[in-house]
Amino acid sequence: MKSIKEWIREDGSGYIVKNRFPIENKHGYERYSMHTCYNMLATSMLAQAWQFSNDEVEELPSPADIGGFVLPVLEPFHKIFANAKGTYLEYETKGDKTYNPTGIIRAHINGAHPQLGPSNGLAPLFSGEGVFLATGPLWQDSDGNWVSLAEQDIESQKVEVLEENVNAVKFQITNYLVKDENQASIQETILIKEGKITVQTEFKGIKGNKRISWPMLISDGKDDVAVEITENTVKLRLHKKGVRFSIIEPQKAELKRGGTSLNHVNGVIEAIYAEFTEDTISYALEKI
Repeated sequence: MKSIKEWIREDGSGYIVKNRFPIENKHGYERYSMHTCYNMLATSMLAQAWQFSNDEVEELPSPADIGGFVLPVLEPFHKIFANAKGTYLEYETKGDKTYNPTGIIRAHINGAHPQLGPSNGLAPLFSGEGVFLATGPLWQDSDGNWVSLAEQDIESQKVEVLEENVNAVKFQITNYLVKDENQASIQETILIKEGKITVQTEFKGIKGNKRISWPMLISDGKDDVAVEITENTVKLRLHKKGVRFSIIEPQKAELKRGGTSLNHVNGVIEAIYAEFTEDTISYALEKI
C-alpha cells in the first residue's frame, strides 16, 4: 500500500507506468495501454486482496525482502536475478532488440529510490531506433566505432554462482563475442553485499579504448533529478532519496555525460560514461 500511494495522481487515479508525465503524453505506454482499464485492473486486484485477506495470518518477510539467492532463468527468459537483503539486480543475458538490451538492466538498492538504479535499460521500442543502453561495457572496433554489449545478440555464455547467502550473493557471467571462445569475451563479476552492488568487468581479447556506461535518470516526467558529478563519481537525488555510481579502478577513469536526452519508460535518461584503456574496470552502485 505504501508503494502504491507513491504513484497516485492528484485526481486520485494511479499512474499505469512508473513515470510522472501527463497521461495524455502516453509516455512509455504500450500500444494497448489505457489509463482507465489499468486503473480498473489495479482496483479489482486490491478488492480481491481485501476479500481474501485474513488478519489472523502473521505477516512475515517475503523472499524479496530477505534475498540470499542468484536465480539464472536462461530458458526461455534469458535473465539472471540476484538479491541480498533486498538489494536486487536483474541481468538480461540476451537482449531482444525491442524491449531490453543485453547486460545489467535493473539495480534496486534497498532504501534508495528504485527508479534511479536504473530500473530498466534502453532499447528501440521506447528510446528510438538503434538505441541500446544498459549498465555495462563498450569498446571501439577497428574502424573506431563504439560497440556495446547492450546491442549484442549473445549466443554463447557461461554463468557461475560464486556465493549465495542472505548476507551476500556473487555471480560471474562470461559473454563470448565470437564463435571461438578463446578470442574475445566480456566477463562480469557481480557482488551484492551490505546494500552495495560491485561489478568487475574484464575485457579479454579486446584492444584499444573501452567504456563503462550507466543510464542516468535525469527526469521522471514531472521532477528533475539532482545530478552531482565529480571525477569518478556521480550522485543522483530524487524525492529525498539518492544513489551513487562510482568508478573504483582505474581511479583515473573520469565520468563524462553523454549530452543526449533519451526517452525511457521511467522518464528521460542521459548516458554517463567512463573511458579507459585497461582490460579491467570495477565500479559500484550504492545508496546515499
